[in-house]
Amino acid sequence: MIETKTFSPNVFNSFAIQAYRLVFGRILPQSLFRDKIPAEADRKAVKGKFDLEIVSHCWGYANMLTYQLSSFVNYPPTKLNLTVTVFYAEEDTKTKATLDFFSQITTPNITWNFHPLTKGKLFRRGIGRNMAARSTEADWIWFTDCDVIFYENCLDSLADSLQGEKGLLFFPKEEKITEMLEEDDPLLSSDAQPQVIDIETENFSLYERGKSRDKARGPFQIVHGDVARAIGYCKKLSIFQTESDRWRKTYEDTAFRWLLGTDGEPKHIDGVFHIHHVTKGRYKENSQLSKVRSNIRLSQNSYMAYIQQKTVKSHIMLFDSGHFPVPVPKMFTGQYWKTQNAITGQATGRGTTYFFKHDKNEYVLRHYRRGGLIRKVLSDQYMYTGIEKSRAWREFKLLQQMKNMDLNCPTPIAAMLKKTGLYYQADIILKKISSAKDLHHILLANSLTADVWKKIGQTIAKFHHHQIYLHDLNIHNIMLDIENEVWLIDFDKCQIRQGSNWKNSNIARLKRSFEKEKRLHNIYWQPADWQILISAYNEAAMAN
Repeated sequence: MIETKTFSPNVFNSFAIQAYRLVFGRILPQSLFRDKIPAEADRKAVKGKFDLEIVSHCWGYANMLTYQLSSFVNYPPTKLNLTVTVFYAEEDTKTKATLDFFSQITTPNITWNFHPLTKGKLFRRGIGRNMAARSTEADWIWFTDCDVIFYENCLDSLADSLQGEKGLLFFPKEEKITEMLEEDDPLLSSDAQPQVIDIETENFSLYERGKSRDKARGPFQIVHGDVARAIGYCKKLSIFQTESDRWRKTYEDTAFRWLLGTDGEPKHIDGVFHIHHVTKGRYKENSQLSKVRSNIRLSQNSYMAYIQQKTVKSHIMLFDSGHFPVPVPKMFTGQYWKTQNAITGQATGRGTTYFFKHDKNEYVLRHYRRGGLIRKVLSDQYMYTGIEKSRAWREFKLLQQMKNMDLNCPTPIAAMLKKTGLYYQADIILKKISSAKDLHHILLANSLTADVWKKIGQTIAKFHHHQIYLHDLNIHNIMLDIENEVWLIDFDKCQIRQGSNWKNSNIARLKRSFEKEKRLHNIYWQPADWQILISAYNEAAMAN
């Protein structure tokens, strides 16, 4: 293994990383921070059996590493030769014992390559990855984490997908994950002895943040070997080759994609499984930050666990049982909440949106209605082609995904389809954003400060960073709460969409909305406000 140049820990490195992320990484060319990438014509295209290296790090996660290494023993490849590289520290005695155990197991087409590092080098993941990238003799190298499992046919399907390829960077299109596991879960048992074990696949479900992963993130970076040897892994970015006293947030994963000039391309690869656990290794054990992050991850997972589906005759309901344990179709009508004296307000547009209170929570009830000329014929009826393709289901699921992305959007509570022959009607219930008003309402009475305009631009950029296509981005669908926190609402016909060309059309639609309301109602808005918003948007988009 090549010993690459590293730097001693220093208190200024974290500040230097932020300076790179927010300033220098946006204004300086990548070529200043890497060697030349081999031209595509000069990269080897594999044909038939080839060499792959998988690289992971482990500190304190011997239990999960056991599952990963077992997957290579249980399901060895037949279409490629695999080198399994694991970086570890001698002080982690459980991980060392696990590696010693597997090093005694001979498996066809598998070569074990376990490499000790000092803790300072191990805790900066870019150091080990750079060593592996510069040293590898493989045709392709997969940078991963020790909580990823390579199940049946994973490696052979990867071998098939890489035949003839000369691309820079690929990633699995899909993965299957566990629910959020706490440290006392049997799957994470820290007392388990080194052994060859297998997962129970029924404990995993398809990852649902969009139809596929949108980029080659940290554990899913499959790099051409010629490229890895040429440029290393953030080799010339000393901030990511500086040793650390603890696990660090892996900004180098993003920096590596930036250096390559691509987010990667998805590949269909079978059997990629991921153990989803509460505790993150980069935070100090039992620190306040560790507890806060664990609580956030748990709350996101528990939110998803409450979602259930129920059918009552021609009505199909999707609901959060934590809010409505026993839903009934009539609760999707304004009339029902009127009889309960629960209505707190209403708004009119294509139809009437009701605001109501139930068990100390405030909600929004909206009926789906058509726009355009077709509304004169079918005002609220849609062709039924399946539950998952319905307007209400799509919006509900998208809102779920966005909440798990930590985006400021309404929380979906319940949705209902009423089927009548070939058509359906639909309603959705959302949790009301507390003490919030839409931008149009605010601008009729007051102007906004520059800081608020910046927040609006930054919030839109955050949605776009997560590839959220905003079908009807206008000033009626932007909300400000009492703390001037920015929220987006109305995600009917929105979706997770690949690419970037459509983002400009979202922004242009919003600008037309400001201009229209200025003409019609003389709102407190000026072109200078737009410049503040769009500058903040562009700055945030580049930082991402």
